[in-house]
Amino acid sequence: MSVSDLHSVEMVGDAVRTPIIQQVIKEYFGLELGKSLMPDECIARGSTLFAAMNSPYFTFKDFNVEHFNYYSVFIEYPFLSK
Repeated sequence: MSVSDLHSVEMVGDAVRTPIIQQVIKEYFGLELGKSLMPDECIARGSTLFAAMNSPYFTFKDFNVEHFNYYSVFIEYPFLSK
């Protein structure tokens, strides 16, 4: 995936209030930043889109979702370790 493939950039969370981070992201992507979504709304929209893409009842033109995470996730249940 390249920068030219992006349609928009939406900032969510505390970084929205940091001007230097906004400036760097604008310069790197060359796009205006969206800051209107709440984090819960952003997750709900993504989940809805992903569910519709996997549903046999809806059809979409070619659309690609990239799953990416730099950090590993570790979940431990202390009550199960006994």
